Amino acid sequence: AEAAVPARLTAACAVLLAALALAFAAVPAAHAQDRVYWAEVGGGSTGLSFAALDGSGGGALAFPTPKTFAYDGLTVDTAGGRFYWSDENVIESIAFDGTGQRAFESGGVDTSKSRELTIDPEGRRLVWLREANTARIEVARLDGTGGGTLMVPGMTIPVTDGLVFDPPKQRVYFT
Repeated sequence: AEAAVPARLTAACAVLLAALALAFAAVPAAHAQDRVYWAEVGGGSTGLSFAALDGSGGGALAFPTPKTFAYDGLTVDTAGGRFYWSDENVIESIAFDGTGQRAFESGGVDTSKSRELTIDPEGRRLVWLREANTARIEVARLDGTGGGTLMVPGMTIPVTDGLVFDPPKQRVYFT
C-alpha cells in the first residue's frame, strides 16, 4: 500500500516539476545551443530571453511581431521545434530559429484567458489552464484537429499558477 502524501508536499513538488520542465526542456542543440529560455512578464517584450547553461552569455530570440506577456505561459515542443506561449488572449508559437510566429490553431477549443501551458510530447497535444469564473484545463492537438476540456465530474479547479504534464503517467498536475 502507498503512503498518503501530504497535500502541501504534493503541491510543492508540482511547482518544482513545472519549473524544472521549463528550465531544462531539451531543445535541439542546432537551434538552442544548450540554453534556457523565458518570457518576460509584463509589457513591451520583444521576444524570448535566453541564457547559456554553461554561463557563457545570453540574449533574446526576437519576435517578428512583438508581444506583451500578461501571464507566465511558456512551453517547448521539442519534436515540432516550436515555443508556445500565452498572452492571456491567444496562444501563439514561433519556431526555434525565430521564424513562423503564428496563432495556435486549437481546433475550436477556447484559448481566451489562457495561462500556464505544457506539452504532451507523445500525444502531440498542448494542455493549458483557462481562467474563467472557475479555472479549466483545456487540451488540443498540435495539428489543430480538436480537443476539449479535461474535467473530472464533481471536481472544482481553483485558479492555478502551475501546470506540468507527466508523459510516463499520462497525467496533468497543477497547483
